[in-house]
This record gives sequence, C-alpha cells and structure tokens, in this order.
Amino acid sequence: MAACEGKSSGPPPAAFNPGPPIRKAFIVSLESANDAILQYQIDNGQIPQGKGTDVLLKDGIRSIPSVDPWGGKVRYDGEGNNYTLSSAGPDRQWGTQDDVVVKNGHLVANPP
Repeated sequence: MAACEGKSSGPPPAAFNPGPPIRKAFIVSLESANDAILQYQIDNGQIPQGKGTDVLLKDGIRSIPSVDPWGGKVRYDGEGNNYTLSSAGPDRQWGTQDDVVVKNGHLVANPP
C-alpha cells in the first residue's frame, strides 16, 4: 500500500496549517501594507487602482506579501477610494469564516 494515495479535500495537515501566531503575524504584514497604501494615498491623492498585488508592486509598495502563510494568493482590489486586501485563510476556500480580509484599513472579523 502506498503511503500517499488519493487526495484530501479537507484542510491541510497541522504542520501546513499555521495557527493563531502565524495568522497574527500575517495580519501584521497586511497592516504594514495598509500603512504603505495610506502613505501612497497621501502622496498621490488616491490609492493604487486595479486588482492584484502587482498593482501595489508597480506603485512602489513592497511590503505586500504575494502569498499567505497557507500557500494561497493574497488579493488586492482598489477602486476609487476603497480597497481590500484579502487571503482565503487556512482552509484555502474564499468566503469562509477563516478568511483574512482588510477593507479600507480595517480588519473584517467575519467576512461574508
């Protein structure tokens, strides 16, 4: 019998599923990116416009992580004066209770 047969549809094993300390550190990294976005707005009169972390990188914001601690992509969406930084969280499924979402500088506790 092979040791690694089949695919698991559940969350990753505990070794690949960092808990609260890693989540907190990730939120701190999003807060750092948030500070850079606000500084960009002060300097340029608007937030970076568009979707994807490459928008932030193009505008000189280097503090944004492109990947979360669980191996998923970090999303950025900026339009007008509103922006969102988000991660699907440990379960890697968007729109669930473990998502990490920062909207306009505020952590959203329970995203939709």
